[in-house]
Amino acid sequence: MLSELTQSKAHIEEGLHRISVVAHGGSARLIEAVRALDAAQISPLDIGLKRPSLDDVFMSLTGHVAEEISEEESGKKKGKRDKRGKRK
Repeated sequence: MLSELTQSKAHIEEGLHRISVVAHGGSARLIEAVRALDAAQISPLDIGLKRPSLDDVFMSLTGHVAEEISEEESGKKKGKRDKRGKRK
């Protein structure tokens, strides 16, 4: 039902009793989902809207997660500095 409404595949987490779908349209789409669940006499324990994080957006655009730069790599790229902020 939710997949049809949102036109995206539902992600089911049975152990957590959770169903997630990507729903473009924000709160208007959430209201439609609540109405559809109510019409089907389904009462969810909780329902919410999650805005995508920058990591979520990066993943959807590139297909992989962003890599974190370690402090050591960061220091190499920026150049090491002394206590006064001058390059060594």
